[in-house]
Amino acid sequence: FNTNIITLITGLILVSGISALIGCVIGLSSSNESSSTMISVFIGFLFLLLSGLFYPVDLLPGLAKSMLVLLPTSFEINLLNNALIFNTSIQVLNETIYYLAGYLLLFFGLNYYLIVKYQ
Repeated sequence: FNTNIITLITGLILVSGISALIGCVIGLSSSNESSSTMISVFIGFLFLLLSGLFYPVDLLPGLAKSMLVLLPTSFEINLLNNALIFNTSIQVLNETIYYLAGYLLLFFGLNYYLIVKYQ
Protein backbone atom coordinates (compact mmCIF):
# COMPACT_ATOMS: atom_id res chain seq x y z
CA PHE A 1 0.00 0.00 0.00
CA ASN A 2 1.98 2.96 -1.29
CA THR A 3 0.83 6.29 0.10
CA ASN A 4 2.56 9.62 -0.20
CA ILE A 5 2.12 10.98 3.33
CA ILE A 6 3.00 14.61 2.57
CA THR A 7 0.55 14.77 -0.32
CA LEU A 8 -2.10 13.03 1.78
CA ILE A 9 -1.73 15.43 4.72
CA THR A 10 -1.77 18.45 2.40
CA GLY A 11 -4.87 17.10 0.68
CA LEU A 12 -6.67 16.40 3.93
CA ILE A 13 -5.95 19.90 5.23
CA LEU A 14 -7.21 21.50 2.01
CA VAL A 15 -10.30 19.26 1.76
CA SER A 16 -11.20 19.81 5.41
CA GLY A 17 -10.71 23.55 5.16
CA ILE A 18 -12.80 23.90 2.01
CA SER A 19 -15.59 21.72 3.39
CA ALA A 20 -15.68 23.61 6.68
CA LEU A 21 -15.73 26.97 4.92
CA ILE A 22 -18.53 25.86 2.58
CA GLY A 23 -20.47 24.79 5.67
CA CYS A 24 -19.84 28.17 7.29
CA VAL A 25 -21.08 29.98 4.18
CA ILE A 26 -24.25 27.89 4.23
CA GLY A 27 -24.73 28.46 7.96
CA LEU A 28 -24.18 32.20 7.69
CA SER A 29 -26.50 32.64 4.74
CA SER A 30 -29.43 30.49 5.89
CA SER A 31 -32.16 31.63 8.23
CA ASN A 32 -32.56 28.56 10.47
CA GLU A 33 -31.01 25.19 11.25
CA SER A 34 -33.36 23.05 9.18
CA SER A 35 -32.83 25.09 6.02
CA SER A 36 -29.05 25.06 6.46
CA THR A 37 -29.11 21.28 6.92
CA MET A 38 -31.22 20.83 3.80
CA ILE A 39 -29.01 23.14 1.74
CA SER A 40 -25.78 21.49 2.91
CA VAL A 41 -27.05 17.99 2.09
CA PHE A 42 -28.26 19.18 -1.32
CA ILE A 43 -24.96 20.90 -2.17
CA GLY A 44 -22.92 17.96 -0.87
CA PHE A 45 -24.81 15.41 -2.97
CA LEU A 46 -24.76 17.71 -5.99
CA PHE A 47 -21.00 18.21 -5.77
CA LEU A 48 -20.44 14.47 -5.33
CA LEU A 49 -22.68 13.53 -8.24
CA LEU A 50 -21.15 16.09 -10.58
CA SER A 51 -17.51 15.53 -9.59
CA GLY A 52 -17.05 12.29 -11.50
CA LEU A 53 -16.90 10.07 -8.44
CA PHE A 54 -19.97 8.00 -9.38
CA TYR A 55 -19.80 8.21 -13.18
CA PRO A 56 -17.14 9.37 -15.64
CA VAL A 57 -17.30 13.04 -16.53
CA ASP A 58 -15.76 12.16 -19.91
CA LEU A 59 -19.17 10.89 -21.06
CA LEU A 60 -20.68 14.38 -20.84
CA PRO A 61 -20.72 16.95 -23.66
CA GLY A 62 -17.74 19.31 -24.00
CA LEU A 63 -19.09 22.40 -22.23
CA ALA A 64 -20.52 20.46 -19.27
CA LYS A 65 -17.33 18.44 -18.99
CA SER A 66 -15.12 21.53 -18.90
CA MET A 67 -17.34 23.20 -16.29
CA LEU A 68 -17.68 20.17 -13.99
CA VAL A 69 -13.93 19.61 -13.90
CA LEU A 70 -13.64 22.97 -12.12
CA LEU A 71 -15.71 21.91 -9.09
CA PRO A 72 -13.73 21.76 -5.85
CA THR A 73 -14.71 18.13 -5.31
CA SER A 74 -13.14 17.17 -8.65
CA PHE A 75 -9.81 18.60 -7.52
CA GLU A 76 -10.18 17.05 -4.06
CA ILE A 77 -10.88 13.59 -5.47
CA ASN A 78 -7.98 13.91 -7.90
CA LEU A 79 -5.56 14.94 -5.15
CA LEU A 80 -6.58 12.26 -2.66
CA ASN A 81 -6.74 9.59 -5.37
CA ASN A 82 -3.19 10.40 -6.50
CA ALA A 83 -1.91 10.52 -2.92
CA LEU A 84 -3.54 7.27 -1.76
CA ILE A 85 -3.47 5.01 -4.80
CA PHE A 86 -0.79 6.24 -7.19
CA ASN A 87 1.77 7.50 -4.63
CA THR A 88 2.17 10.77 -6.53
CA SER A 89 4.54 13.35 -5.10
CA ILE A 90 3.35 16.80 -4.14
CA GLN A 91 5.45 18.45 -6.87
CA VAL A 92 3.45 16.70 -9.60
CA LEU A 93 0.14 17.92 -8.14
CA ASN A 94 1.08 21.61 -7.85
CA GLU A 95 -1.69 22.76 -10.20
CA THR A 96 -4.36 20.85 -8.25
CA ILE A 97 -3.04 22.21 -4.96
CA TYR A 98 -3.07 25.76 -6.35
CA TYR A 99 -6.69 25.40 -7.45
CA LEU A 100 -7.69 24.05 -4.03
CA ALA A 101 -5.79 26.84 -2.27
CA GLY A 102 -7.65 29.30 -4.48
CA TYR A 103 -10.98 27.76 -3.47
CA LEU A 104 -9.87 27.94 0.17
CA LEU A 105 -9.11 31.65 -0.18
CA LEU A 106 -12.35 32.25 -2.08
CA PHE A 107 -14.52 30.66 0.60
CA PHE A 108 -12.51 32.32 3.35
CA GLY A 109 -13.15 35.70 1.72
CA LEU A 110 -16.83 34.89 1.30
CA ASN A 111 -17.05 33.94 4.98
CA TYR A 112 -15.32 37.16 5.98
CA TYR A 113 -17.74 39.15 3.83
CA LEU A 114 -20.78 37.42 5.34
CA ILE A 115 -19.52 37.86 8.90
CA VAL A 116 -18.89 41.58 8.36
CA LYS A 117 -22.25 41.96 6.60
CA TYR A 118 -24.27 40.41 9.44
CA GLN A 119 -22.52 42.21 12.32
